[in-house]
Amino acid sequence: GMRRILIVDDDPDQLEIRQLVIRHSGHRTAIASAADEALRIFDAGRFDTVVLDLRLPAPETGLALIRALRERSATVRIFVL
Repeated sequence: GMRRILIVDDDPDQLEIRQLVIRHSGHRTAIASAADEALRIFDAGRFDTVVLDLRLPAPETGLALIRALRERSATVRIFVL
């Protein structure tokens, strides 16, 4: 079925490509280019999936974001690229 997917990447080209592909698959998307922005959007919406680049810009930033998302939701699917 249709998912609500938050896409997080600090590379604008990758963000655009991923959003196009995921929307084309019939899912609703939101985008964020930084971890703090991603958490604000995640808190404001009902997302069941997050697709993120681990290097935001460093892997530690991506790992911290994963921990923060997991604290907010035990069931959110997190895909790391």
